[in-house]
Amino acid sequence: MTHSQYARLKRYKSTEPFSDRLNNKIVDLMEGFIQSGIIDGIDYTDSDRYDTFEAITDYYNEHHRLIVWRGASDGSVFGDPKINHLFRAWHDLMHILNKFDFSTEGESMTGFLQMAQLPEDWHFERQLILSEVIGQVLYYKYHNEFPTDQRAFALYHMFSGDVTIEF
Repeated sequence: MTHSQYARLKRYKSTEPFSDRLNNKIVDLMEGFIQSGIIDGIDYTDSDRYDTFEAITDYYNEHHRLIVWRGASDGSVFGDPKINHLFRAWHDLMHILNKFDFSTEGESMTGFLQMAQLPEDWHFERQLILSEVIGQVLYYKYHNEFPTDQRAFALYHMFSGDVTIEF
């Protein structure tokens, strides 16, 4: 990411997505998973009851639906809580279908798999996913919490690669 890209994105309002085409791709992917019968739909929760790989897998196996936590979705790189929820659904579906647990390795594999589902020339969007998934996991390992300002973290991480500064 260049200094000018960083400066431009930093001026975006919190409701503006960093990438409209990534947002549209997420919607298209999730609609495709539903239309093809891979899932029957998505349920939403405010509970942290479904914060383990086993819990989301059990829910999927029982209901053929995904269960997605609604919290901490304002101020995401997607600019819209609903798109953030769909991103989480896509992410969790990749965990479930590929049996990648929530370890650092499992999260990394899931993030790389998501990046591979994007067109090859979508370099910026791949960086976004790298920061959103792997960057945040590394941040969590370092700070024992996720960044509270996801947009600021993503920008900083994409620009510097650093996960040690608190957000």
